[in-house]
Amino acid sequence: MAETQREIYAIGQRITGLTAGEEYTFVLKKPPPRVDVENARRSVQAAESSLESAARAAAQLERAHYFALAGDAETAAGAVREAEHIFRVFMRGFSDATDHAERACADASSAPAVVRDAYETARDGAKLGPKFIETVREPFEEALRAVSALVEQARVTP
Repeated sequence: MAETQREIYAIGQRITGLTAGEEYTFVLKKPPPRVDVENARRSVQAAESSLESAARAAAQLERAHYFALAGDAETAAGAVREAEHIFRVFMRGFSDATDHAERACADASSAPAVVRDAYETARDGAKLGPKFIETVREPFEEALRAVSALVEQARVTP
């Protein structure tokens, strides 16, 4: 009687082709490591949410600009305050995206060699989120300052 070694991939797997009187050894193969890119996904989601906030804030600035030019300084000032509030939400999104990107970098550095490429790709994608937000932040701050100055000028001049 020869011993036969069979590989199985899951507990409860149905095995056929066995004969009575034979000796079998079943070896449960180790499953491949699972790639967990949750931090990278959250970084990208935070960046998308933050950029949507920037679009809403830009709409408020456009509204403030329109009212300031029309001579309605109070409505324009309210729109600027709303834009500033939305900008603070925008910056919280930047902070969240940066935190998750850092966690994705830590995941990539401690990943098993078998799935290291997947983790490194996720890390690279996670790093892009904060970079996108950073490219929007500075021009938006300049626009906020410019529209705020226009609204102040509209308040001073009747």
